[in-house]
Amino acid sequence: MRLLATLFAISLALSVTACSPSWWQDFKNNPTQATDAVLDTAQSAADVAAVTFHQLKGYLPPEQQDAAQAKFDKASVTLSLAIQAVRDAVRAAAEAKNDHPDLFAVLQAVGSAVSDVQALVVSIRDLASASRPGTAPGVAQTPIEVPAMAALDQLAASVKAQTTLVQSSAQPAAQ
Repeated sequence: MRLLATLFAISLALSVTACSPSWWQDFKNNPTQATDAVLDTAQSAADVAAVTFHQLKGYLPPEQQDAAQAKFDKASVTLSLAIQAVRDAVRAAAEAKNDHPDLFAVLQAVGSAVSDVQALVVSIRDLASASRPGTAPGVAQTPIEVPAMAALDQLAASVKAQTTLVQSSAQPAAQ
């Protein structure tokens, strides 16, 4: 439980600082350095999603757990690869001495992957909630409360806000 509390505190701190108005100015001034904030937030989202998923998985019927694990593993690998692609792009820019690399596409992939992981965890939560003993078919069930879910939602929102800012700046202004 202490690990969960620590993860929550770290992730919340990252999401608050990474989404501040100064982050956008930092990104415009030094996209390589500011991208690290996005990656830290995305990695925190991945870590919190893993904690949340494993808390929820036990609520699923045994026959659904393997399929849920396979889906989560696939989404997690996709997110890890997206984060690594950004790190590789940043490294390549540094080696090329490019102070203002175009990181739009790789950051968008990270944003999409974080959203996909979050959506998958939410769907697992909903499936687990509906699978609880005593649940009548077709009866809406109150979602299972998992403390880390709020942190995951915050982190995903932060990554989305950051990648949306990058996307809007990459598109030419309407004439």
